[in-house]
Amino acid sequence: MNHMVASAADVPSGEAPVFVVETMRNYNAFFKDYDAREDGTIFIDPKTKQPFRAGYAVKDAVYRTNHAYDPTINKFRAEVSTESMSTFKRYFVLKDSVAFYSSGSIG
Repeated sequence: MNHMVASAADVPSGEAPVFVVETMRNYNAFFKDYDAREDGTIFIDPKTKQPFRAGYAVKDAVYRTNHAYDPTINKFRAEVSTESMSTFKRYFVLKDSVAFYSSGSIG
């Protein structure tokens, strides 16, 4: 399960005002912008046996859909991840939307 915690008061300090929390029983993984656990993550599609990049961490943004990036949580996931799953499609839309605004600010 994914949750997001944000603090508008921390934005001016630049000290990670947003965290995504991936959770499971007795374990929480906290992610901030440009987290190495997410960036460049490769999954293997069990249907095609092909690897696909599914992690695009960026500076100043954190986003999630339904899939996890923490290695501990992924060891226990019940559903096998395929590139065509809607969770990845939504993640890629978020990634592309953030990239579209990277030259300015999102209002």
